[in-house]
Amino acid sequence: MTNSDQNMKTHESTKKECIAVIEKHGLGFSYQQIGYALGISKATAWCIVKYWHDENRIDNKPRPGRQKQLSKRDERRLRLLNTGEPYATFCDNTSSSSVNVSDRVVGDYL
Repeated sequence: MTNSDQNMKTHESTKKECIAVIEKHGLGFSYQQIGYALGISKATAWCIVKYWHDENRIDNKPRPGRQKQLSKRDERRLRLLNTGEPYATFCDNTSSSSVNVSDRVVGDYL
């Protein structure tokens, strides 16, 4: 393993890093030079530039996943109920909050 391989990142690139890659590419840097300068692989630099040319964006698309069961409003309501009655059970909090979720969801949140 070379020294440059040890400095490689293993997480998603931030917008700031993507902008730096695109700027360096616009200045004529090669993908290898960009990768070495920013601590990413040349394949990552190539992917960022390709995504920029194809989609004309640097932010990631929203990923699929389960939606939250509690809205911010529901969370605030449960938090207020819990501070007002700290010894109430999850069942009591669920029934008095008029939130349409199970006791377990309320318990996981609190």
